[in-house]
Amino acid sequence: QHLGGPATHREMSPKLSLVFVCLTVTVCLSQCRKVKLGGKTCDYNGVTICNGAVVEETPFSAMACDQGKIKKKGIKAVKGNPRVGKDTGPGKDCIWYETTFCDGDIVEDLHRWWFLMKCSKGRFSVYSRSYNEVVGDKRFKQ
Repeated sequence: QHLGGPATHREMSPKLSLVFVCLTVTVCLSQCRKVKLGGKTCDYNGVTICNGAVVEETPFSAMACDQGKIKKKGIKAVKGNPRVGKDTGPGKDCIWYETTFCDGDIVEDLHRWWFLMKCSKGRFSVYSRSYNEVVGDKRFKQ
């Protein structure tokens, strides 16, 4: 007998697999923002930052990039947004179609909506949609 017990006990049960998948999706959704291509970036202290990035916070408000301008927002409105220096900056951001995206952003190109791009550590990678999600979308044509 092996240390892990019989082979049937070493395989992951379907329920455990489902829990693992749900946790993985939950973590990604809590750390990733889904953004559409075309948002305007901001210049902040001589650096281009992504749309939505928070540059300054107080207990009740925050200053954030909003469509090309730094604006004051309520703290709840920027709860999941990236923070300059922590979640965005050199080596973390991605540039696509002359637009800066923050680390963790999931980008939908309106012309190629059937797949997504995810920014991670300065590089984009394909972040695919499931077949059911694609065929269930009103833009899908057979």
